[in-house]
Amino acid sequence: AALAPAAPAHALDPGRRLTQYVHEHWRVADGLPQGSIQAMVQARDGYLWLGTLEGLARFDGVRFRVFDRGTTRELPHNDVQALCEDDSGRLWIGTWGGLAVREAGRFRTVALAGSAAGVPVNALAAGRSGELWIATTRGLIRLAAGGEQRAFGLAEGLPTEDAVALLRDGAGTLWVGTSAGLVRLAGDRLEPAAGVLGRTPVVSLYEDHQGTLWVGAAAGGVYRAPRGDVAAAARQAGPPDERILSVLEDRDGNHWFGTASHGVLRWRDGVWRALARRDGLSFDVVLTLLEDREGAVWIGTDGGGLDRLRDGKLFTVSTAEGLPHDLLWTVYEDRRGVVWMGTAGGGLIRAENGVFRQVSAPEGLPSRRFMAMAEDAQGTLWVGGWGDGLFRWDGERLRRVRRDPAFVTALLFDRDGTAWVGSEKEGLAALRNGELTRYGVRQGMPSENVRALHLDPSGDLWVGTDEGLVRIARGRASKLTVFTTRDGLPHNTVTDIHQDAEGMMWLGTYGGGLVMRQGERFFALDRARGLHDDVVYRVLEDGQGRFWLSSNRGLFSVPRQELLEAAAGRRPTVRSVAYDASDGMRHIECQGFYQPAGWKTRDGRLLFPTIQGLVVVEPQRMRLNPLPPPVTLESLRANGAPVAVEGAVELPPGRTDLEFHYTALSLLQPARVAFRYRLEGFDDAWVEAAGRRVAYYTNVPPGTYRFQVQAANNDGVWNERGAALELRLRPLFRQTPLFYALSIAGVGLAVFGLHRLRVAHLHGRQRRLEAMVEDGRRDLVDTNRKLQDAYEQLALLATEDALTGAFNRRYFEGALEQEWRRAARERSAISILMLDIDHFKKLNDAYGHPTGDECLRLVAAALQKTAQRPADVVARFGGEEFVVLLPATDATGGKAIAERMRMAVEGLGFAHRASSYGHVTVSVGLATAWPGAEQAGHALIERADQALYRAKEGGRNRVVGEGDPATGP
Repeated sequence: AALAPAAPAHALDPGRRLTQYVHEHWRVADGLPQGSIQAMVQARDGYLWLGTLEGLARFDGVRFRVFDRGTTRELPHNDVQALCEDDSGRLWIGTWGGLAVREAGRFRTVALAGSAAGVPVNALAAGRSGELWIATTRGLIRLAAGGEQRAFGLAEGLPTEDAVALLRDGAGTLWVGTSAGLVRLAGDRLEPAAGVLGRTPVVSLYEDHQGTLWVGAAAGGVYRAPRGDVAAAARQAGPPDERILSVLEDRDGNHWFGTASHGVLRWRDGVWRALARRDGLSFDVVLTLLEDREGAVWIGTDGGGLDRLRDGKLFTVSTAEGLPHDLLWTVYEDRRGVVWMGTAGGGLIRAENGVFRQVSAPEGLPSRRFMAMAEDAQGTLWVGGWGDGLFRWDGERLRRVRRDPAFVTALLFDRDGTAWVGSEKEGLAALRNGELTRYGVRQGMPSENVRALHLDPSGDLWVGTDEGLVRIARGRASKLTVFTTRDGLPHNTVTDIHQDAEGMMWLGTYGGGLVMRQGERFFALDRARGLHDDVVYRVLEDGQGRFWLSSNRGLFSVPRQELLEAAAGRRPTVRSVAYDASDGMRHIECQGFYQPAGWKTRDGRLLFPTIQGLVVVEPQRMRLNPLPPPVTLESLRANGAPVAVEGAVELPPGRTDLEFHYTALSLLQPARVAFRYRLEGFDDAWVEAAGRRVAYYTNVPPGTYRFQVQAANNDGVWNERGAALELRLRPLFRQTPLFYALSIAGVGLAVFGLHRLRVAHLHGRQRRLEAMVEDGRRDLVDTNRKLQDAYEQLALLATEDALTGAFNRRYFEGALEQEWRRAARERSAISILMLDIDHFKKLNDAYGHPTGDECLRLVAAALQKTAQRPADVVARFGGEEFVVLLPATDATGGKAIAERMRMAVEGLGFAHRASSYGHVTVSVGLATAWPGAEQAGHALIERADQALYRAKEGGRNRVVGEGDPATGP
């Protein structure tokens, strides 16, 4: 039901297919210690803890920190099989070799008594009185809050010593799953469950919100006991006949099942859906499931790593959901609610009641490419083909109306029934009573390529072309007016014409952004004014006060009121919210040269064609993430040495270089988490750090400070309390008041004694020497000044590029070597950006070398302004090339900074007529490494240079990372 009427919003919307959730995946290459995720728990501080075959991992959404026997000797074994957080916040860790606990940030081994010492722990469950229940291969153990242990074995009613699964239900009953059946604790004894479950080998146990007990059987299938009535338990029909290794009910009542060979299953209202390896799941064996505090479902597989499903802000309908063809050009909803899609190779598609149907050859399909659609007054659908002319759907088949114009790009019917036909290479035509009247260049049109048509309330026809905007007064060619860049348009290619409910006209352009027409004036709103992109294919309103715009770089929304305020000069920029693959798009490139390139349905949904399916936006269901992210200050380094951050911190004298490492526990879209920090007593204002998770300070003087960090989640909800650390830097003795007092006193005494001695010996020669002393003093001051000037000039020449004021290559190489050693020591990432001014030789040739020098200076200044951290280095690498060193920055952070630098240079608006963009731009290559002792920094420079070469090859004015396609902005 991909295009069926919308249902109420959910954390994981059951109305979407499993393939329509945003699916992300983490492997060993991303930092996992091993690919088998055997246990998961989200702690109350927000961290996600994962048990694997090769250690325990803690995940903050961006970075994994691994605890194993090599780093944490308190862990009995690297094979972590069970995790549990109790009511006091202690994390219990069951391993193949015993039990451990993490409390107040420290690990401790917990020795199990008797025959359970050193044996595998299969499952853990926390009790209501602070006790912990431990299922092992040698029976069941109760660990009391005071530390006392009691074993439950065969003598206490356990049918076998191999306890596999544990569940403490809502009523307080303890259920134990074993390889010989299900038992429950009754007093101090264990007794078999009534009915079939008492003799069914068990592999998993779960209780849902309704009190239903779910039991995964070792022989296959899952049993369901409503309200915990095990005597009435029956096998649930529907899932495959295999072992159910894990069960989860999410907050909206969807049931999820991890299977031994069929991936993950979802059950809702009796309907089963599967997500397996063939659908993109990392592996078909699912060991564990978890729903986090923000509503995402995490899937731990046996060897494939960690998967996550979450609702995106929007979703895509493609061949994975039954769409016959992915590459769409246009979309249209007719008055009966049928959605039609024109494709580039898949013919004409109709969607009705959630069922897709491809118009076939027997139904008159003459072409497999359709570009334009519109209904006439009688409700008949007209379709424009690629090279095949104009067609009409009679309810059963397509019938050709005309072969000309051949390439139909836009269709519109006016009030008197005239069909206006826009085309490529054949201009505009009016079809009246079977007669075709052409409007081309000879009739005053600026271009033969028509991109958009619109009829305003007064009856005037508006035409968007490749060479300007045209108004035809009430369809009369004699009253034709052309508007171009000479009249205030920022770009002559007009791709869409939209008139809002208040009569304001908005134009989408191919390179000039969004244009508002008020009266006879045009107001351009582009990237410099805050738009996500300067290409606007389609403009739709969502009924919530926002405009939705499609482009080559994805969808983005902008508040209409902000657009009006920016056009009126009451605000400098607007806030664009961009949507991409992380929000549910399969591919960010939308379509736009054929209309309609987007549609608002009768129930308020917005549909946009892309090169990989139809993107569906449901504005009325789009919910913000309301949870402010917990903020944690993870570590502090002073002069490179780690410092414990428990309580107030006092540093010894001389520790003046500080690094604060922090994180925020919003797992939903961690790349969109934003930070700001300040060091009270040092910073005058908050430092906006975007997604960077480390703060650097150098040459901090002695004193008392308070470091604060705050974070906002993916929807901009701030945790203003954040995290804070009190800090005192003790002074060196020479920096203390006592030292200053003693120094002043000593100098005073020495001066006084010398003065008396000089007076005694030189009193008779005073007058004669005064003139000589004055001359010598002047010479000495002059000499010292010249020496100081020369020294400062030499120091500047050693590190600075004389033309641009940026650092020179020599300084950059030294800084890279130093930061490389630091990164290798701290196991942190380091990124390098290589930037090249596009077509710089042509700029010099066209404008002269003085203009080229000015361009270099302005570009260097823009880059330096964007690189805000003290540790970041912007250097001129040679000619028109610059290089940027970004310590403690991963690929995601590096790409964000690179994009801001690219936009900052483009925002200069420095004229360059020899460039296809009309102004100076830069191409950027990004490379990231996690330095080790065996690596060298020069290899990272070469990799960044290779990425830069790909950016230039791909069309310039773009950022390309090592694994990115060379696609443009």
